[in-house]
Amino acid sequence: MRRLAILPIVLLAAACTAPIGGQSSSSPAPTASPTVQPPNDPAAAGRIVARLEYVGGFTAPSYQLTRTPAVVVYGDGTVITPGVTTAQYPGPLVSPLLQQTLTPEGLALVRRAIDASGLTSAMSYPANGVADAPDTQLELHADQVDATVSQGMASDGMVTNPAEKAARKSFEALVAKLSDLTSLVGAANITGAVPFEPTGLRLYLASSHAAPTNSEVQGKVLDWPLKTPIAGFGAPYSTYGAMTCGAVTGTDFEALWSVFAQARQNGYFAQGGLFYTPSVRPLLPGEKAVCPA
Repeated sequence: MRRLAILPIVLLAAACTAPIGGQSSSSPAPTASPTVQPPNDPAAAGRIVARLEYVGGFTAPSYQLTRTPAVVVYGDGTVITPGVTTAQYPGPLVSPLLQQTLTPEGLALVRRAIDASGLTSAMSYPANGVADAPDTQLELHADQVDATVSQGMASDGMVTNPAEKAARKSFEALVAKLSDLTSLVGAANITGAVPFEPTGLRLYLASSHAAPTNSEVQGKVLDWPLKTPIAGFGAPYSTYGAMTCGAVTGTDFEALWSVFAQARQNGYFAQGGLFYTPSVRPLLPGEKAVCPA
């Protein structure tokens, strides 16, 4: 992403015109040049500073497979968050992601917030009195905090241990800050959002002997763009039934992305007498091109 540096412009209105080579007595004293911040470390691209995500919960398999973090902050200042989608069906097959960039000062403020939380992996607590809700997970890497912390939801009155109460309060406070980075760092320390452009994806294919149906919307057959037949793509992924998973980058990614970027949720593949419903998860910076175990 191209980073834009915004420099203040000062308009000076002189009461009279100064002679050539001189300065009018009514002209203000010259101001100092603004300090230019050093850029973020490009070598830290893909290195997580903070990752907030929701895991588990009673949700559909397609959602579990394609869910992305609520926010990820990287050491080069890159920030990735989900884009906005409507509830209208069929929506886009691939949920949009947005990318922003923190200034060095903005990134430092995020690190300070992490360190001030004092959270450690030992401060992880399961759900208490709440069933089927996802857990909230934080992966944190700053100067004083280097931990992965998770919290399950708890009903009012179910948490009585003072240490757990304090840990949950610190956890929730940091989640709130990371969920609203503009308020945390200030609008001048984060760029506007632009679409995130992935360079890899995980593709899950659920097979069936009948075409996917919907009572309201007719399904649409998608063109399979790879030379490899669908039956030979990926490896079995039995977590959610008859399914395969493959991770792709390079030219295979480009071919598949040209299809998925325009596809809707009612799209499917048909090949060899079988029908395949795709679930697509873009790979984020630093994520390996592999399917989960």
